[in-house]
Amino acid sequence: MIIVTIADILSEKAYDCELPDHCIYRVRDGDLVLYVGKTKVGITERILGHMGQGPSTWLTSQLGSVILDNLPESRAWQVDMLTLDDCWELTKKHVPYFDIDDAEQALIWENGPCLNYINNTVNPNKKKLPDKYYDKHRIVNRE
Repeated sequence: MIIVTIADILSEKAYDCELPDHCIYRVRDGDLVLYVGKTKVGITERILGHMGQGPSTWLTSQLGSVILDNLPESRAWQVDMLTLDDCWELTKKHVPYFDIDDAEQALIWENGPCLNYINNTVNPNKKKLPDKYYDKHRIVNRE
């Protein structure tokens, strides 16, 4: 596992330490996991994409909105870059074999990230987004 910050990603320093086998990512503020995702384009590029920036730009996602709404504090948030091997011990608790989708799902199930909705709606571990992250100018599902 490699740990970088949102500041590293915004400054593109994270590209220097990212390895091609890191394909699962977890965005957290200390112990509070905000989001778990997978990517085939690179974690740094995908996080920038969440914010509507970078080489492969998507529309700003809910994760991207929460990051941008909480600047400058969100610059200190951590992004855990994980390989499938990093996820094996956790994943095998849920499935006997696994791939990238299973690894992502196992991390979502264990961490209950606030901003994941797909594969997280019936998760008893799912956490509510704390009010301190909520921007009343945006529509954010806080359940």
